[in-house]
Amino acid sequence: MEQNQDILCPDLPSLLEGKEATWTNLYDSFVRYCEGIDGRIELCGLSLGGIVALQYALDFPDRTESLVLIGTPHKMSKVMLGIQNVIFGFSCNLFSRI
Repeated sequence: MEQNQDILCPDLPSLLEGKEATWTNLYDSFVRYCEGIDGRIELCGLSLGGIVALQYALDFPDRTESLVLIGTPHKMSKVMLGIQNVIFGFSCNLFSRI
């Protein structure tokens, strides 16, 4: 990445804007967030952020310049996704009260 580029670090829970913490709501919110960015996007994601970035790159290859994934499974079991949804929902509720 060039040093003069803007680096944006969206907070995934805040993208939900009070909506229920589900995959569909999170991903749709991320897509809307990316629509506000001009040009091609260089994505970097860690864990759940990596899954979001990977899905975005698959759905919008013409908008994706590069993709860096860290600690991101290429496939998640339904049990693990359920556990992550519970944790994600808990953190959204916790941070919305602060």
